[in-house]
Amino acid sequence: MALKMSMCKFSVPLLLQNCDTKECTLMLWALRDITKQFRSYSLKEDSLNENSIVLTHLPLISFVRLGKSSVSKSEFLNKLLSNNQHHHDTFFHKELENGNIPRKISNGLVEMSWYLPGGKKTTDKFKEPVAVANLRGDISAFKAQFDFLSQTSSAVFLFCDDLDSNQTFLESLQISTKLVLVCTTDRSTSGDNLTTKFKPYSKILRDRSMNDFKFVDTLQKAVVDILADSTQMSIEKMSEMAPDLGILVDENNTIYKLWKELSKLEKEMCRLKKLRKQQGSNDMRETMYQFISGLSCSPYEQLYFLKWMKINLDHLTRKHQLRLDEQYREACNNPKEDKEHLRDLEKEMASSSLGVQHFMRELSQLYESTHSQKNKMYPDLKKLPEICAQLMLTGFPVELIDGDASNIPLTWIKDVLTALNKLTTPHNRIRVVTVLGVQSSGKSTLLNTMFGIQFAVSSGRCTRGAFMLLIGISEELRSELQCDYILVIDTEGFKSPELAKLANSYEHDNELATVVVGLSDVTIVNIAMENATEMKDTLQIVVHAFLRMKEVGKRPCCHFVHQNTADVAVYEKTLRERKILLKQLDEMTEAAARMEKLGNNKKFTDILEYNIDRNNWYIPGLWLGVPPMAPVSTGYSEEVSKLKDGILNICKVTKVPAQNLMEFEEWIRSLWKAVQFENFIFSFRNSLVAEAYSKLCVEFNTWEWAFKKHMIGWYTKSETKITNMSVMSVRTRNPFNVDRVVADLKDEASKELDKEEKSLSGKIEQYFESEDENVHLVENYKEDFLNSAKGLRRETETDLRNKLENVVLIQKGIEKVEVIRQNQRDTMKEKVLNLISACRNTKHNLSDIELNEEFKKMWDDIVKQFSLTALPSLDQCGTGPFYATTSTKLDYSADIQELLCFIDKKLDNCKDVEISPEIEASLKIHICGIAARAFQKMHDDYIQRTDPLTSLERCKEQWLADFKDLYYQRDQCQNKAEMCAQQCFAPAVMDYIQKRLGPDIVDEMLTGERGVAFSTRTFFQCSLLKQLLQDKDFENILEYVLNYEKFVTEWISEKIIEHFSKEDAFLKLEMKHLNAIVSQLKTAIESAKTMTNNSCNFVTNVFKCLDKELVIPIDTLSATLALNNSDPAEFADCLKSSIDKMHKTLEDQLCSVTDVRVKLTRLSVNRPQEVLFSRVFGCGKKCPFCSAPCEAGIGYYSWIETNKLVPDICSSVVASEMLFRCEATGNEWHPYKEYKQFYPDWRIQPDTSIEATDFWKYIFAKYNTKFAKRYNLKPADIPSDWYTITVHQANKCLDDTFLF
Repeated sequence: MALKMSMCKFSVPLLLQNCDTKECTLMLWALRDITKQFRSYSLKEDSLNENSIVLTHLPLISFVRLGKSSVSKSEFLNKLLSNNQHHHDTFFHKELENGNIPRKISNGLVEMSWYLPGGKKTTDKFKEPVAVANLRGDISAFKAQFDFLSQTSSAVFLFCDDLDSNQTFLESLQISTKLVLVCTTDRSTSGDNLTTKFKPYSKILRDRSMNDFKFVDTLQKAVVDILADSTQMSIEKMSEMAPDLGILVDENNTIYKLWKELSKLEKEMCRLKKLRKQQGSNDMRETMYQFISGLSCSPYEQLYFLKWMKINLDHLTRKHQLRLDEQYREACNNPKEDKEHLRDLEKEMASSSLGVQHFMRELSQLYESTHSQKNKMYPDLKKLPEICAQLMLTGFPVELIDGDASNIPLTWIKDVLTALNKLTTPHNRIRVVTVLGVQSSGKSTLLNTMFGIQFAVSSGRCTRGAFMLLIGISEELRSELQCDYILVIDTEGFKSPELAKLANSYEHDNELATVVVGLSDVTIVNIAMENATEMKDTLQIVVHAFLRMKEVGKRPCCHFVHQNTADVAVYEKTLRERKILLKQLDEMTEAAARMEKLGNNKKFTDILEYNIDRNNWYIPGLWLGVPPMAPVSTGYSEEVSKLKDGILNICKVTKVPAQNLMEFEEWIRSLWKAVQFENFIFSFRNSLVAEAYSKLCVEFNTWEWAFKKHMIGWYTKSETKITNMSVMSVRTRNPFNVDRVVADLKDEASKELDKEEKSLSGKIEQYFESEDENVHLVENYKEDFLNSAKGLRRETETDLRNKLENVVLIQKGIEKVEVIRQNQRDTMKEKVLNLISACRNTKHNLSDIELNEEFKKMWDDIVKQFSLTALPSLDQCGTGPFYATTSTKLDYSADIQELLCFIDKKLDNCKDVEISPEIEASLKIHICGIAARAFQKMHDDYIQRTDPLTSLERCKEQWLADFKDLYYQRDQCQNKAEMCAQQCFAPAVMDYIQKRLGPDIVDEMLTGERGVAFSTRTFFQCSLLKQLLQDKDFENILEYVLNYEKFVTEWISEKIIEHFSKEDAFLKLEMKHLNAIVSQLKTAIESAKTMTNNSCNFVTNVFKCLDKELVIPIDTLSATLALNNSDPAEFADCLKSSIDKMHKTLEDQLCSVTDVRVKLTRLSVNRPQEVLFSRVFGCGKKCPFCSAPCEAGIGYYSWIETNKLVPDICSSVVASEMLFRCEATGNEWHPYKEYKQFYPDWRIQPDTSIEATDFWKYIFAKYNTKFAKRYNLKPADIPSDWYTITVHQANKCLDDTFLF
């Protein structure tokens, strides 16, 4: 508080009286922090004096009052200390606002202020620095304070209007210093009759003719006269005299003294270089033990210790710097300038400061050292993270980035934040505010003013590295600000002169900006000038950082703060400058995007939200006047307060959830790791971002499958509908326009796709608008997923249209065959009915044998009438010379062409083997010959199923049975109902079940714990690799590397079989669909009862009710019911009971097959293993160097000289200077770095720091010899530590790598 009052040029308390006990206390401790700079005329020209005010020896001039005074002592003191150009009220007086309020605690208070010359003769009132004390109240009531002032002051100015009345009191005073009487009276003789016992040094009389200016001028001359012959004393020296006068000193208690002594560490024991040497052996000297001992005390004592440390070290640093400054000036003024000596002095001056932060830095380095060398941790060091965490809760700044080494001690920071998290959980949410800008632009001051904090800044130099400080938020504001703490990060300035000469200074600034921007929620870019065009280099660095954060999913808010802008209309006048700034930012963004290889045409507003009006703040200069006598500008404080309100408002309205301390630690680790790699964007792998992205992928894949499943169901029903319409049109002799139907279905499909796409896009939008944890980290992927939704819709629509057109082509072909069948059935029905009539007209009843003979004659005659054209045979395909044909007249020609395209595609992927045109042709002939015989079998099977004559022959016995029943006039009701159920409905029901099992199996595999493996490609890879570890089968690993696609296909099938073999899972799915369709079937029967008076039409109507569910087996249906004479109502009742029997029969049939593998093989459509394969397989490409789908080193590349396997991973070799050759290079040597010339579609991260994972190290070490034997090579030379990796470590590596 005293420091801030002093900065504002308000007086500070020197002697404070206790209102209750009337004891007076010297506030030495309270004034310790105040440091002042001034230029003394008695010293050498241009010399600067800087020191703690309590240690600085200055003359003290005290002002006191006796009795009542007609003038305000404090008011005239303000005029005395103020320059002519600027008046400032240092001392509070009655003419100020609220100045006339009755005193309650200020009586007896001795206030203190200083006049410090700035070395300018035209403005300095006093040529030497002077301390001024002001006693509040009448000295007659505060004798102890007056005695203290009279013994410590060079002079005492006593204001008294009535000297005569106070003569006795004055004579009783024991004044050892110069006394100046100040009287306001109308009588010029006032005080002339004072006795010889009281002789003042001088006397100032003010009558009515003397105005304020003349009076102040007289006071000033008196002070100057006294200063010419004055004694100097420091406040610390005064504290030694105070006890003798009955005045307490705030530092004179046990705790103060104890920690004051402990904090006095010897200078030579504290030097950073010496401490650095201790790290190698982890041998801590007594210095660090003392420091740790000071930190290990109670919190109350701990703060005293650190304060004493800071006071002593700052004093030590100032003395050292003053000496170096003097030496540097002398060296510069030397005619024979020694440049090498100057450089040495510059280096020493740059590293001359020593503060508490250096000791804390040393502790962090010792802590890191013990971890990195895996030594036994010192007991004293183990508790340090918790101690540091407790310090952070008290507002102590902790170094985040080492100011000397420009490094983040990750282990130390992690343990400190972990300890802090334990202390604050569950209230551990933070918002991070950082500031960036050039050196000495007032960044630390801005933060200190904004949040009322005090960052650790070394005396005489600027902030180095970055410091973080925790600010607690009151409970009532936590819900409003959506966080529990604000973490403020103060950073080293850009373009530091100390680093400017170094070749990597730009990279250093870029790294710093990237880290702090990456960690922040709000970034303040501090511009200490009104003209932003001079800030181009700094802005370029900041733009790079923001662009990088956009690429990794972080979108911090940015505010530009323009300092030293004093114009009253600055906001209105700088609109043009703000537009120029935005234009510059756009240009820099485009340039940065090109450097980061992210394309062109990027604007600053593309990477973050920025508004030229709302994101720019104009703040006047800090000082109101010229230091050292200038106070802090209230305008500065007011504008900073507005900036603070703006930042807090951002916290209130943002939808981005606050991160907790452990997430913040993860960001620090990941960002720093990424910054250490040159290719930042590609190498960035923050687990929080990866986890958030993985979670989004899981959600999207779930929505995607729901989309696909819905459209699979829609297509299945549509296909069934087209098939039924085709066969029904033939049966009813009512032709329908199949093309019109398909057009309608395409429109329906488009509407259905629109609805599903809207639903999918809505889920994506809803996900990003949700308050789900870390969803903001993947905000930049939103458009990608929305585009994926659109792409899925287009892909599905194209697929559906093709399938619908194919169904139409098939149905058009089937329709011709079905017309022939229907004609045959109609002819057969007519002939059978005629035969029945003829037989009944005979004179005697015919026996079964006779009926059979009559029926046979009729059947043979009719069959002879049917003339059928045989379909072309493929027996000779593939047996003669090979000719590629494009004729579409032959059956299967399209399939042959597709097969040839498939062969060409596979041959293109065979880069390792040279295939001549002759071999290629022979291979195609061979494959097409095999395919032709397969097609022939399909051809024969098709004829068997669809040939009209064959179909008619299959129903011969049925026709004969119906003929006999009609002849004998038997009741066919129950028999026909059972035949209809078993021969018509049962096959249709089984077909229904088969078509719907696939999507349900996929659904089952995607739910529960098993679903994790298939939720994303990443998780699938992890599950696959874990299975390889578990099986411990080299052949499986080899198959994974050499035949990845085949291995994945079989692995998925085995997983399905494994799951559905447990607890009759497959059977339960079958039963679910069986029960569902049987229920629908019974409902349809009830609905169709009253619709017809014909049994055949009745069954047809039942099928019509289920025209999207069941395919009508029209051939079997017509044959079964063509000659049915049953009553429709009775037939319906019989059919219901027959359906129950069918239900039981199908249950038994499904239960009889227990082998899931067999059942899975029987699925002809919507095969689940194929759906899952397409979901998780990806492109299937293998690395051109290691031949593995992901990462490895177990391909067949070898060193030419040694014929040994290459254990290096791809990322390492493409960053090296090594050469390679292979088929793709024509066996010519080429640098690995130029691999994209031959493999343009591959992108391998070049990074020599990346190692193979523990998983592949374990696999390679375990099977090194077997791999070598398999490839006819020698085993690779691998590091010995690879052999020590355990299965557990390999498994954990997979969990860490794939973020399980």
